[in-house]
Amino acid sequence: MDNSGRGARKKTETAKKARRVKKTKRRTKKKAKKEGEAKPRVPVEEKPVVLTGRLLGYRWGIHRQRVREGLLSVGGCDNADDARKLVGRNVLLRYRKGKVVTGKIIGIHGVKGVLRARFRKGLAGDAVGLRVRIV
Repeated sequence: MDNSGRGARKKTETAKKARRVKKTKRRTKKKAKKEGEAKPRVPVEEKPVVLTGRLLGYRWGIHRQRVREGLLSVGGCDNADDARKLVGRNVLLRYRKGKVVTGKIIGIHGVKGVLRARFRKGLAGDAVGLRVRIV
């Protein structure tokens, strides 16, 4: 069998294209590191010391719920711009029995100011609706 057919040529062209894209991505990352470009961080003055919010529920996938990720609602955070300022901060969830689970805000969820947080341990079902502290 000869692989000089049209399908073989198509595969090699797409592989070459993928390699080219990877190289350009590598170059841009190296360039950004050299020039000292970084993501703009929120100044410390804008961050209040402690905020409180509520755990709305788990983050859902197509077939299952992700028990390590939760959706948080924070008072005074009504839109996506306010929510973006809180990304990267730590979250503390205290169960009624006193157990504390820590996590980190990893992003926003929608445009109404809801936040996504990833916790170190899976959250129990009775954690939904509890208060969380954002430090």
